[in-house]
This record gives sequence, C-alpha cells and structure tokens, in this order.
Amino acid sequence: MDMSFEEKSVWIQLIGLVVGLGGYAVVAGLMLSNGVDALPAFVPVFAVAIVLVVAINVAGHVVAAISGRSDEADERDQL
Repeated sequence: MDMSFEEKSVWIQLIGLVVGLGGYAVVAGLMLSNGVDALPAFVPVFAVAIVLVVAINVAGHVVAAISGRSDEADERDQL
C-alpha cells in the first residue's frame, strides 16, 4: 500500500485520537460507574490522554518521515 506522507499523517492522527480519547472514555466511564462524579478527578486522566495523543502523533510522524524520505509529491498534494 503506497501512501503519501499526508495520507499517512491523517491515519496517524486518527489512530492517536482513537487510542488516546478512546482510552479516556473507557477510564472516565469506569470512574463514573464507581461513583466518581467530581469534575476535578477527571482532569488528570484527560491530561494523560492528551499527552498520549501528542506522543503517538509525534512518534508516528517521525516514523513516517524516516520511512518515506523518497516519496514524491503527487497530484493530490498540489491542492
């Protein structure tokens, strides 16, 4: 499967969001089901989720940039 860097970037961002915010949704749901309903208790969990999203995006883009150094821009990249 031959993808441009921009297409790889979109997939990396999607995966980062699904993993980070999906994990937050699971943990927040478990917290709610255990009776935690104070908003300040969710802030550190959300902060960890955001850091995870950023880390996945940075690592994924580094790997995509290194692995695709010879990719040429195609007509989709001209827009």
